Amino acid sequence: MKTIRLITLYSCLGALIFALKMVMAPFPNIEPVTLMVIVLGSTLGIQSIWAILIYILCEVLTWGANIWVLNYLYLWPLLLVISCLLRKSNSAFVYACTAALFGYCFGAFCAIPMIFISGISGAIAWWQSGVLFDLIHGTSNFILVLILYRPLHKVLSELLNRFIQLKNSAIR
Repeated sequence: MKTIRLITLYSCLGALIFALKMVMAPFPNIEPVTLMVIVLGSTLGIQSIWAILIYILCEVLTWGANIWVLNYLYLWPLLLVISCLLRKSNSAFVYACTAALFGYCFGAFCAIPMIFISGISGAIAWWQSGVLFDLIHGTSNFILVLILYRPLHKVLSELLNRFIQLKNSAIR
């Protein structure tokens, strides 16, 4: 029964990340994925990788597979690990700065696989063409995390407390 609840929890969280990103899709590079990964990492820890993988699966099922899948498979887990390492600080400002830096560097990180496809000059050109989007991405990440980290962390913590109480009552 515990496994079914965990699968349900992580599946719903992954689908929620995907739904939130779709809602924000009309606004280029203003996305809630970074915020949600940070909130999951700071609340659930490393096991929230399952929610992130569900999110990536939803993306692939919707948009098909391409080079961006490789980027997502290492970038979102990297952010998760960083947010887990920062758990003790629990500072919205620290998480907002992390999110901003992550957004500013997102295009550079995504250019890494391009080195193997089109060489270093091709990767640099690919990254340079998206610098403006990275600036928007980092700035919007900072603002979203600074404003929404605390309330979302509180809601997810409460959800987990209820989940644990439900689990304990089922054991009795």
